[in-house]
Parts: sequence; structure tokens; C-alpha cells
Amino acid sequence: MNRWLMATLAAGTVAAIVEIVPALPIQQSFGVTPIQVFQSIASGIEGRAAFDGGMGSAVFGALLHWAMSLAFAGVWVAAVLRSATLSRHYALWGIVYGLAAYVVMNWIVLPLSAAPFQTTHVPWRMAMSISFHLFLFGLPIAAVTHWVLGRLRG
Repeated sequence: MNRWLMATLAAGTVAAIVEIVPALPIQQSFGVTPIQVFQSIASGIEGRAAFDGGMGSAVFGALLHWAMSLAFAGVWVAAVLRSATLSRHYALWGIVYGLAAYVVMNWIVLPLSAAPFQTTHVPWRMAMSISFHLFLFGLPIAAVTHWVLGRLRG
């Protein structure tokens, strides 16, 4: 397996888990079940029908969450393999990448999706979402990539 693929699979999988695990109890405190969280992700493709799709839509949403994490990780790994600066200062640039992921997801992907809702404009919820993207998504992608590529170099 090549370096790009190994680092992408590891970083994308870790980021998907690290980001969603704390999100689920937070959403639960707002009355949103884990199944509904994953259905809301599936609604990006299925629209409102995702909320009537039961466990099937929830599983589809979980797979979409993982796939998006893998896609973001793949872009990051490709960039790191071409830039010594990203590799050397991975924590800083990982946080910046998390902000870029927030912008892409909330200003491009979500508005173009079939999801029956838009990004929140409630300041504290925005702050929480941005924090999650910075520290629980971008930073883990960068850190895991740094670790995996370092291990593969020998």
C-alpha cells in the first residue's frame, strides 16, 4: 500500500471518529439522537427522506461522514507530500486546514446539498462548530498524517 493511501486511511478514519464522538452527546443534550445526527448527514444526498429512512439512512450518513473525512485527509496528505512546511509545522497548518474544512462544508457543500437545513448563524453554535473543525478535525488529520508518514520513512 502506498504512503498516500496509508496516511489518508489512517488520518481520515481517526478524524471521523475524533470529530463525531464528542458531537453525539452534545447533540443528544439538544434532543437530537445519534441516529438523527447520522440521518442529517445522509440528508445532504437524500434530502428530507433521510429522516424517514430509519437505520439505513443513519448507516448511510455514517459512511458519508467517513467518506468526507477520507476526502479531506487525502487532500491534506497530498499537500504534505509536496510541502516540507506543512509537514514541519503540521499542528499550526492542521488547525488552519480545519478552518478551511469548516468553510468548505458550511459555505459550499451544505448550501449545494439536498439537506433541508442550512448552517447555523447562532454565534455560540458557530463557535462550537468552528472549534470542532479546528481541533477535532483539521488537527487530528495533520497529526496522524505526520505520525504515519514519519513511521513510513523509517
